[in-house]
Amino acid sequence: MKIKEKLKKYEITLNEFAEVLNLSRPTLNTYINQFEAGDQIGNKNYQEIFVKLFGTHDITREKFEEVYQNLNFKANKDEYTKENREIMDSIIKKVKEDLRGKKETVALYKFINSAIHNYEKDKALTGYINYNLYLNGLKSMEKIKFKDKKLISNLFPVMKNYIDCKLKLNLEQYKKFKERTQEIELGRVKKQEELKVEIEKKIREEIERKMEQGLGIESIDIENILNSIKI
Repeated sequence: MKIKEKLKKYEITLNEFAEVLNLSRPTLNTYINQFEAGDQIGNKNYQEIFVKLFGTHDITREKFEEVYQNLNFKANKDEYTKENREIMDSIIKKVKEDLRGKKETVALYKFINSAIHNYEKDKALTGYINYNLYLNGLKSMEKIKFKDKKLISNLFPVMKNYIDCKLKLNLEQYKKFKERTQEIELGRVKKQEELKVEIEKKIREEIERKMEQGLGIESIDIENILNSIKI
């Protein structure tokens, strides 16, 4: 019996089931499709729940309710709230639409990827993001920090003039901007070299450890080495 048919049989709506499992409807539908196709659900807690509820053996409504109520605490251990899952589903859907066979949006998503990983690490990036969050009501102005007030008071007139096409070219600052982009690129290259040296060191140490255990160099598998090292 299909999952949706079983839920209907036990008079449980999809909305009710999603609420019990703390899932958005799109995520629930994804899990149902994965399970019915014989695939593993990415979250092991939900995989366990689906196996118990929708395995090969039919269970009564009473047993069904007992199982999912008892396992609900495991679902709630999943770090995503219902709102967060809906946001994530919306983002994933949009990313898939924009990046399917298109090139002009790649730079935007590279920036988004950078913003996600560097927010609150890179001061300039964080300040600019916060400016836009405050501007669009996504962060409360009631809790704004003084350093953000200073940034906004200077950045807002610049952005307004940009929107109104009133900005003038400042060659001196543009030159400094280009110099800064070069500094960032050099810093990126330096970090890549440092990571390369660190990885090579870890690999050498792991190979030496394997050989000390009696393994010949011909018996050492590169995949095993890479899985063993910690960067």
